[in-house]
Amino acid sequence: MSRKPVEEPEPPEEVEDDAALVARFRAGDRLAFDRLVRRHQRPLYFFLLRQVRDHDEAAELTQRTLVRAFQKIHALRDDGSLRTWLFRIAVRFSLNHVRDRSRYSREDEAPEPIAEPVSHERLQEAEDSIRLRMAVAKLPEKQRLTVELRVYDGLAFSEVAEILESTENTVKVNYHHAVTRLKEWLKELP
Repeated sequence: MSRKPVEEPEPPEEVEDDAALVARFRAGDRLAFDRLVRRHQRPLYFFLLRQVRDHDEAAELTQRTLVRAFQKIHALRDDGSLRTWLFRIAVRFSLNHVRDRSRYSREDEAPEPIAEPVSHERLQEAEDSIRLRMAVAKLPEKQRLTVELRVYDGLAFSEVAEILESTENTVKVNYHHAVTRLKEWLKELP
């Protein structure tokens, strides 16, 4: 009976915080930036997907965001959060993209059909989710971004404020007004 040699697993990647990886990258370690990309690419992509509603465009904007970060990493303050800085870049790219795309209209979008049979409860949950997404899409831009960054991306008010280049109190007020509007709109729906 022959045995295959047992491959030893690779040691787990050392978990370094963003600041340490940024410092390593600035010192010339390109692999440090690769680790930063692996860490932040997915959340950026899903944020951008909610903004542009197209997978290819979200992937393109994610790539542009990361390329800009690569080019401008020296502009990141030493005490600044890489995550909020990346989201700030992504917000700018997405807002410019949506404004430049004349064919874009949130009201014209139809939800994708459900492909397989589902229970009544799951169907109701899906309908509620669609209603909520449509209501969030109708919010004024600052309120919409505040809700999406806070709820969907799980960012703290301070991080949302930094991304939107606003004060934390303003972000909290925008969030409060958005939630109030959403509750009113959702009450009116059948």
